[in-house]
Amino acid sequence: MVRPVDAHALYRALHRLCVAVFQIGDAQVKLDPRRDTRRGELLSLESFVSHKAWFHRTSSAGLARTCEGCMDRFDSWRATVGCEGIADPRCLPLHVFWPEGQRAGLSTAAGRSAFQDRHWQDGGYWSHDKRLHWRRGAYHGGEAVHVSGHRLPSGFHWDAKRQHRGQHEVCNSVEVWEVSATGHLNIFPDAYLRYGSGRTRKVAQVRVETQERGRRRKKKKARRT
Repeated sequence: MVRPVDAHALYRALHRLCVAVFQIGDAQVKLDPRRDTRRGELLSLESFVSHKAWFHRTSSAGLARTCEGCMDRFDSWRATVGCEGIADPRCLPLHVFWPEGQRAGLSTAAGRSAFQDRHWQDGGYWSHDKRLHWRRGAYHGGEAVHVSGHRLPSGFHWDAKRQHRGQHEVCNSVEVWEVSATGHLNIFPDAYLRYGSGRTRKVAQVRVETQERGRRRKKKKARRT
């Protein structure tokens, strides 16, 4: 299991650096940081970084063979622009937008077209379940990030708002926010979440020190047994 803070830090780094991810064994990311691990609330590391990093899975025995020529393959990936602009669904932080969704098809034009047919609404916004609308927000400046070689405008983000009464939760692996129809949440391509307006509030957050205390307790328990 990848620690939530490490997963989030990795995901944000993918939008600032060209990153190669090597996986040895199983690695999964917890989608909701508050809950005990359940099968439906885990995402494979490969899916988590898809379309944002060069990924290769190997074994400890095959690591040396994998490293042979890996830089050439990584350089080939870096030379290929894997995003066509702000309307490309690969800009979305997919683990936030559609945690349980399929991602493999976005590598092809046909797959992206099918994704847009399903999730792009006539009103000019993204939505996977008709409850939360992701509409492009006004650029407020700030840091410019990139997606697979394509540089996005500074401050590019979506304003996420619930369509009807009630609340909707949004998770990015370290934070949980509650969004209503009378407010909105700023969501950035690197999964950074920020208060937008109205009745929008953060309801949970994983802190580094909390995770470190948990690791120390496990170590102490292991020594006692």
